[in-house]
Parts: sequence; structure tokens; C-alpha cells
Amino acid sequence: MNATENSGSSDTLSWQAINLAEIISVVLSILLVEWALAPFAVLPWLLGAPPLLAFALMLYSHRCRGETAQMLGFGGRYFDRALLLLAGPTLLAIAALIFVSHATHSLHLPDRFWARLSLLPGWALLQQYVLLGFTYRRLRQFLHANQTIIITAGLFALVHAPNYPLMILTFLGGLIWSFVYERAPNLFAASISHVLLSATVLIAIPEWILPSMTVGYRYLLYHNF
Repeated sequence: MNATENSGSSDTLSWQAINLAEIISVVLSILLVEWALAPFAVLPWLLGAPPLLAFALMLYSHRCRGETAQMLGFGGRYFDRALLLLAGPTLLAIAALIFVSHATHSLHLPDRFWARLSLLPGWALLQQYVLLGFTYRRLRQFLHANQTIIITAGLFALVHAPNYPLMILTFLGGLIWSFVYERAPNLFAASISHVLLSATVLIAIPEWILPSMTVGYRYLLYHNF
């Protein structure tokens, strides 16, 4: 191996390390809020500081790499194809959830359902951006597609710990959205699927299976085992 090859290999490893460091920092900022700040923070600015810093890091990372909003999946490109690819698994999952609600007689409207529903589109788009537009793209730069899909879904489940039923649902959702993003990177289509599935989960899953959408340390505080 000559000096040029050594330099190229070193640059590749450096970029891989940077990508990995960026992913870890974003995931840790989310876990910090869920496990250390949200249950105890009194000052709102303290609660919002880690996510804002992570968001600034992501924007800076996109700028350094020349990634445009269109490249990330914001826009009309691939929308039709992504929606078509998502339609089957999304409708199948909705049908399965409705079947569970019918079998357990658990179809219900939870507290503040309509208020939650009104916030879902923006919240789903934000999550899909972090999940796919950032985490998936960074992992994909040094991993194969199948590895990236599984790890991305695993990280999405991790930030919903220790709510195990929600972790299972988010892992399955992460697999579907990552699989489709690999073939048709569009965040709006993924967000539509996310909203439909989340709304169905809220009304279909019985409370003895999924008592709440709470995650992190607050889940341990408010739910007895």
C-alpha cells in the first residue's frame, strides 16, 4: 500500500469516526433529556438546551457536507414512490392494530386525543428527519443498507426505552421507514405513515398493553411494575 492509499484509508476512517460521533451525540442528547432533565428540570431553557444544540450540530453537519433539504427528503422528489411503497405495510399494520382492538374490545379515545392528533404531523416530521434525514444518512455512509436499516430502527427503539411495548412498535416502524427511505428518500411520505400509525396506536392498543406514550425515567416514575 502506497502513501496515497494510506492517506485515502485514513481519510475514510476519519469520516467514519465523525459520522459515528455525530450520531452518538444526537442520541445522547435525546437520552439526556428523557432520563435526566425531563423528570426533574424546573427551568424550560435547561430542558430545551440539549435538543437545540443537537439540532444546531445537525444543521452544521448538513452544511459541511453540502446536503440540501431536497437531498434529505424535504420536497416532492420521490414522494409518490415513497407513498406507494409505504402504503402496503402501513395499511397492513393499521389492520393488525384494529384487529387487536376488536379482539380485546379496546377501541377508545384517550384523553386529549384531538390535541395530540393536531401536534402529530409536526412531531412526526421532526422525528423522521432525525431518524432518516440525519441518523440513517450518517450510518449509510459507512454501513451496508441492511445493517443501516436495522441499526437505525434499533436506535429509534432505544430512545423510547424503557416503554417496552412502544419500543417494539417503534422498532418495527423504524424498519419500515428506513427500508423505504433507502429506495425513495422522502420525509413527508414517511411522516404521513407515522401519523396514521401513531393515531391508530392511540385508539387501538389497550391500556394494559400500552399504558402511555411516556418514555425515559418518567416511565419508571409513573408506572408501577
